[in-house]
Amino acid sequence: GDVPWYAVGAMADLPLIDLLVVDGPPAATGAYARRPAVPVLEPRLQERATVVLDDTDREEEAALVVEWSALLEHRRSVSVEATLERTTLLRLAPPGDREAAR
Repeated sequence: GDVPWYAVGAMADLPLIDLLVVDGPPAATGAYARRPAVPVLEPRLQERATVVLDDTDREEEAALVVEWSALLEHRRSVSVEATLERTTLLRLAPPGDREAAR
């Protein structure tokens, strides 16, 4: 969309991802600057993977946890775990495998 983000073409040859840490672009980049991370990289996420989003004490990042969970739950089981004061983990598992996502 209108959000400045990383060069998606540079990610074409990425191997499958089992741990995705999203800690950028910085908030000063623009509203919802981190939004593209999961939609763009979701096809590269392993069947069982963990997505870590930093700064979820901020309103926009907290909203992304909800948005990304809804997006991912169409194809996977998702467990949302707030493990640190400012960081949220999303654990992903095969569809219907809610226990494995925990």
